[in-house]
Amino acid sequence: MQESSSSNRATAMSSSSDWVVPEIPAIQPPRSRRMSTKRAPYPAKRQQAPIVQYVENDELTRPPSAQRASWHATGPTAPYYDSRFPVPLHPSQYAPSDQKYPAPAFDDERDTEDWNGPWSAQPYNDHPASHAADGPPASRYPRSPPDEPAANYPDSRRLVPNDQIIRSQRGGRLEDSRPPLTRPQSARPPREPWHDGRPQDSQFQRPKHRDRSFSLEDRARAQLQEASFDSSSRHAASRISNTSMQTSTGETQFQYRPITGTEFRLLRLLPASMSTIKCEILHASLDTDPEIQKYTAISYAWGDIEPNMKIEVDRCSVLITPSLHGALKRLRQQDKSIMVWADALCIDQKNKAEQSQQISMMTSIYGSAESVAVWLGDSSDNSDLAIDLIQGVFNADNASSVARIISAERFTAHFTALVKLFEREFWERLWVVQEILNAQSATVYCGNSSVSWEVLQEASTIFQQHEKDLRVQFPRGKTKGSRRGLSYAHVLGSCGPASLELLRVSPEEEVISLLGVLRVCRPKLAAEPRDKVFGVLGILPAETSFHFPPNYGSSLREVYTNVVDLILHTTRRLDVICEAIYFPVYTSSVKLPSWVPDWSHIPSTAGLGTSYGFNAAGEVDAEFQFMDAPHRSLLRISAIYLDQVDMRGVAVGTFCSVDDYLMAFLHWRAKLLSRYLSSEGKTYNMKKIDEAFCRTLCLGQEPSLNLRHSWTEVCYHVFASLVRDRLPHLRLDKELEKYLFIDQELAPETSRMIVQENCASRMEGRCFFTTKRGLMGIGSGFMKDGDIVCVPLGCKTPIIIRPEADSNQYRLIGDAYVDKYMDGKAVKEWRSDRKKLISYVLQ
Repeated sequence: MQESSSSNRATAMSSSSDWVVPEIPAIQPPRSRRMSTKRAPYPAKRQQAPIVQYVENDELTRPPSAQRASWHATGPTAPYYDSRFPVPLHPSQYAPSDQKYPAPAFDDERDTEDWNGPWSAQPYNDHPASHAADGPPASRYPRSPPDEPAANYPDSRRLVPNDQIIRSQRGGRLEDSRPPLTRPQSARPPREPWHDGRPQDSQFQRPKHRDRSFSLEDRARAQLQEASFDSSSRHAASRISNTSMQTSTGETQFQYRPITGTEFRLLRLLPASMSTIKCEILHASLDTDPEIQKYTAISYAWGDIEPNMKIEVDRCSVLITPSLHGALKRLRQQDKSIMVWADALCIDQKNKAEQSQQISMMTSIYGSAESVAVWLGDSSDNSDLAIDLIQGVFNADNASSVARIISAERFTAHFTALVKLFEREFWERLWVVQEILNAQSATVYCGNSSVSWEVLQEASTIFQQHEKDLRVQFPRGKTKGSRRGLSYAHVLGSCGPASLELLRVSPEEEVISLLGVLRVCRPKLAAEPRDKVFGVLGILPAETSFHFPPNYGSSLREVYTNVVDLILHTTRRLDVICEAIYFPVYTSSVKLPSWVPDWSHIPSTAGLGTSYGFNAAGEVDAEFQFMDAPHRSLLRISAIYLDQVDMRGVAVGTFCSVDDYLMAFLHWRAKLLSRYLSSEGKTYNMKKIDEAFCRTLCLGQEPSLNLRHSWTEVCYHVFASLVRDRLPHLRLDKELEKYLFIDQELAPETSRMIVQENCASRMEGRCFFTTKRGLMGIGSGFMKDGDIVCVPLGCKTPIIIRPEADSNQYRLIGDAYVDKYMDGKAVKEWRSDRKKLISYVLQ
């Protein structure tokens, strides 16, 4: 940006008739870098001495001896500085010896493709042609000075305050009132401090690919023009909050000015006068600038693509992500500037302290914005048809009209486009949760189309009400619109805006809602693992954020442990530890205790906690203690001992087909029969065993199918019929064959639906087990024989723990379903002294 402004000023001054600029002969820098010691003409009063020149097509033989050139004779910006070549050195106070002042390191920057020759790289015009007898003395001055004069000039003539140049009243020309310059007797003139070595405080670097001629009068005119800025311009500039510096490549680098107090930054998006997006950053405060509230906060997905789109911020080049670039381009007006807020530009992403302070203000920033712009991305996959469908469903008169839209073949492409729109990356991003829920009003943009958030939300609710119509019209497996293989009914009713509405919590729930929000938001994505916690604080009561302020200076282990600590002490419940599912295949970069959930990991199996209304420990408060405070690596809990695992079935994976569930069912039943039928001298009531087994398969959630038969009969009939149809090579046992011929036959589609909805989803990632006392249950697929099953006080579900070798400590494996012990039975037996309460130390 400095290059551009300096160039414009120089052009304007050169065209003025009030100024006379000395003519300087045109100089063509030689194309060869070979060195020679031929003599060159010098102006009068200058000692004739051989100097280093660069002569085209001149071969240089190896000199018999060499000595190092002085610092001022050849500076860091001169080529081949570190090389040795014969040159006569003359005593000068500005040419210190090598012993006293070692030469600076070789500057690699001059050997780049942008290097513009030896003469253009020098601060002085030392070409012989410029030192003719009548040559202007102004040619000896720097051609491109810094904005402010550098201090500690070695030349006494430079000691005049502010490097003043006095303008004579005769003829309107400039005259220099300072004493004449006596040049040192060295191969090159003395270099000014801002040319010696790397850029100093001014961060000045000479622009490239431009004429270096900058005379004394040019410099004076530039100073006068800088002083001519009007007061209003300077006042406006004072609000611009940033500085800039130049990198080694010559580009101006953007730098933030620190934020103080309750300030935050806003982006003034300039009108679309050019293709390049240009904007300015200002500091604002909601407390002192009430008018500043007329801004638009942008909600968008960062994406995985590295920033590669260039925009101008305060006349500095800044790279942003394609997603943000598209949002700014869509919101930019043609005839006026607008104020926007975007986290990637308005928060210094390299300043952790500022990040923590600004994240705590996110609720106020989005809540105070005039509107929130939801950017879903550019138009693709017929997204325009999706927006049209949303408007059409919203404008439908009644449910019958919506049903006709769903069943019409001509709208199939519209529904496919809407499914793809609801599966866009934006809906998977964690930060959009609080950005939208805290908004006063929001508008959704996708390419050139737009729709209000209220219309989109209402359309999503209508799709939930017509779930059956969607399942009939778009059956799973026969449509290919979903990139994740989900049904249209599930995507339209549960994804997109519906996934955010589930997070509207009431203030009365406070800390319980913290765990609930963390559970719901766990599948959502965040680039920073700590944001899986910090990103949900904005939708919780202020008391929660007060006790748990965002702090990016804390380690990930400390943040996740603090979450457990906060929930334990405020709720007196241990349900939070059940979210720490043991998964040995997953390797985290941070070693967490087994009882601390890793919220950055998206498990394939969700905890049983609040999903099914279990309450294994009743209303008893938890008993816990951190054994090694302040490290908090060991947690002591009190739990009711149930039994020890002695048999486990094959574990069911995730994303399985119906055949996989059938194979697991047959294996579990075979293990169960072998346990009881092989027991000699004992008789068992197999009817009760079958009832307990079928009850365990559905985690005690027996469906109401309005059929004449019990759940055990329906469950065995469904599995037996599916095995016969899909796995005919497998033979059923005699007891199971009986259930094939119950009075009421079910259609294959109905049987498959019963298995999928009532058993399969509850078997994923888990395995069937029995204990030494004959208890049945389903728990983590990574459990082993010998693991302990217990019910912690203050926990909704039993847990499975594993004793660690050579210690009295245990590792948490996960929660579990234990038949008949999910509704307070363990507490009753403990209070009647039929069960023991034991302390376990979890590591």
